[in-house]
This record gives sequence, structure tokens and C-alpha cells, in this order.
Amino acid sequence: MLKLPAGGRLLSEILKSTHSVPYSRWFCSASAKNFLSYDKDPGPVFMRDDVQKLLRSMTRLELDRVFRKRSVRDSTVEYKFMTDEQLRQEVRQSIGRAERLLQMPPVVHVMQENPKVLSKDGALKGFSEAKMVFTDITYGIKNSKRSIVERLPDGTLREADYETRKRLNQIYFPLKGRHIRTPKMFEAGNLRKLLEAGDYEFVLDRACVQFEPYEAEYHDITATVYQHVN
Repeated sequence: MLKLPAGGRLLSEILKSTHSVPYSRWFCSASAKNFLSYDKDPGPVFMRDDVQKLLRSMTRLELDRVFRKRSVRDSTVEYKFMTDEQLRQEVRQSIGRAERLLQMPPVVHVMQENPKVLSKDGALKGFSEAKMVFTDITYGIKNSKRSIVERLPDGTLREADYETRKRLNQIYFPLKGRHIRTPKMFEAGNLRKLLEAGDYEFVLDRACVQFEPYEAEYHDITATVYQHVN
């Protein structure tokens, strides 16, 4: 048996402030709450070097498993002629890619939105019945730092809410595999069928692509999967 003397303590620090909610609320819906809730943000503990070392020791690195065929068949084929040194370098790079793929999504609090009001211009009230959104599309800026503001019909200028930011960032700077609209597989009925079929990894992989770790939907869906496994 692998002995991890500090493991129990470390995991306890991450989970000690969690508590469960009734079973009837586990399945994901618009009003569902996540299976685990936190009295304080677990992010700083999760990011600690000793916690990350423990998590890596638990997952282990198996190249055959990391790069195995997925539910959707990958039909792309690439052939390369290499020297022995180039082959060794390619193996090292593959190990690096595998380690990145094994990196666990951070455990953090659900984001609390509070868009900042920048100004209120009464003279613009009624100028348009539609909400106007202005986006800085400069390259090289992190999407989380990108300036996106919206002008409301009553003349208020404020920072865009998260859903608007996410949608516009995906339009201008699309992330591979992420959809502008939430895929139907995450709807309660479809999600239940996937879980009953045991497609846990497929659901979790897709959730990691579609959502950020601090989104309520991510917490709801992953918690539903974990609880179904148990």
C-alpha cells in the first residue's frame, strides 16, 4: 500500500468545510445547487505545492491511458520520419503533454457576479430599446482581463455580465471544443442517460471544455457525476 502520511491531512483541509445536500437536488438543473459547498474558498489550499504533489501521486502518469481513443473517433493520422534523437525528443514532449492533460481542474468557489456601473447617462435614456455591447478585441489580452462593457436602454454604462463576456470571447476568440450555447447533453434528461451508461469521463471532459471551474454550471454538473459514481 502506498503510504501518504500527509495525504489525509491535506485532503481534509480541502474538504473539511463541505457538507452534502439532499439527494433530490443532485441532478443538474437551472436551480440545482452543487453537491459540495464551501464555507471559504478552497482554491488557495488546492494550489499549494504539497497538495498538487499529492494529487499527481494519486493519478499517476500512464501514456497509454492518457492518449487512448476517446468516445469520438480521431481520424487524423500523421506520419513522421525521425532520427533516434528526434524520437526521444518526441517522447519527452508527449510526456509533457500528458502531464498537462492530467492537471486537475482547480477546486474553487462559485463566482459571485457584481458588474461595476461605470456611469449613468440620462441623456441617452430611450435612445435605443436594445442593449449595446462594446468589446476590446485586441490580441494578446487574457479573456478574463478583456474590456467588455454594455450600454443599457436606460443610459447606464456598466461592465458586461459574465455570460455576455463568455459569449463574446467565444465569438471573437473561440476555444476549441467550446460552444456558444450550452450543449444539450448537459440537460437533466440527457445527462441522466449518459450517467446511467457510465460515460463519466466523457461528461467530465466535456464539462472542463465548456465551463470554467468557477461557473455554477460546472459545479452542478461535476457534483452530479461524482455523486452518481458513489
